[in-house]
Amino acid sequence: MTKHGENRKNDIDHDFHDSISDAPKETETTNELDQVKEIANVIEEDMRDCPQMFERLTTDAKTPLYNGCTSFIRLSAVLKLFNLKARNEWSDKSFTDLLSLLKDMLPQDSC
Repeated sequence: MTKHGENRKNDIDHDFHDSISDAPKETETTNELDQVKEIANVIEEDMRDCPQMFERLTTDAKTPLYNGCTSFIRLSAVLKLFNLKARNEWSDKSFTDLLSLLKDMLPQDSC
């Protein structure tokens, strides 16, 4: 019993049932999967229209940032940099300045 006379077990049971009812419904998960499939289909269609871009992405996904680099491939490095730019709302000029600096810092054989 609590101070107000409620049965504590009922509170626990009620909280458990509330948490189950708050869980995502199967239809919500299905809708999310359908959206992911739809996005993948659109990307696939775009890639068919531009085979050079697809080939470059495929190559960039396999190319190390520089010889001996095990932390980044070219594609992951570019995506991480763009993510950083977007999160911090950097201007195009400041981002270009950063890229120029990184180019000077990295080994000459870097991509």
